[in-house]
Amino acid sequence: MLSTLRQTTRRALPCLAPRHARTLVTEESTKKEAFAALNMETPTPQPPAPPPTPTVDLDTMHHHIPPAQLPLLQLMTTMLMRHGLYAQAAKTTSNMLLHIHAMTRQPPMPLVERAILMASPAVRCRKLKKGGGKTVFMPQALNERQRTRIGLKWIVEAVKAPGRQGNTLAERMAREIVAILNGTSGVLKLKEEMHKVAMVNRGGLPQIR
Repeated sequence: MLSTLRQTTRRALPCLAPRHARTLVTEESTKKEAFAALNMETPTPQPPAPPPTPTVDLDTMHHHIPPAQLPLLQLMTTMLMRHGLYAQAAKTTSNMLLHIHAMTRQPPMPLVERAILMASPAVRCRKLKKGGGKTVFMPQALNERQRTRIGLKWIVEAVKAPGRQGNTLAERMAREIVAILNGTSGVLKLKEEMHKVAMVNRGGLPQIR
């Protein structure tokens, strides 16, 4: 008798209970039950790994940050100096390097060294007067410092010529350096003319015995 009553009660309970009281089976509850069954916790997201630290090449660092006492920059600053204002000329040289970097997006010092080497002549011609008032040219070889000085002199003279583009002397110097690298500067023509004159008058060189 009691067993029959229990079975009847169990069959009637689901029908008597309201729908909102029933437990809903969803996807989230299924996942939670699966993790609980496996005795695992929900994995937490890991923070992203930091980016690798860029390495600095010490062999080429001097091209990006030239030393303050670089001989080439000192010579350029000395040739730009007027009335003993060395600090003002040094600032012009520094601004020139910044302009070159902004124009080319490359380290400025290798470009400056290459441009000055391209503008520097290997020889110069000295004027000599012979009997009868005739003027001849005597080619003379130049050392490295003499070549660099003549090349810088031509660059400074070309920059200070009227009608040059640029608001400041530093910007005009940077434009002239870039023009030399592109092969469109008039300084290269001066060098070519100097070499032609030296080749024409090479017969006047002293004979080596």
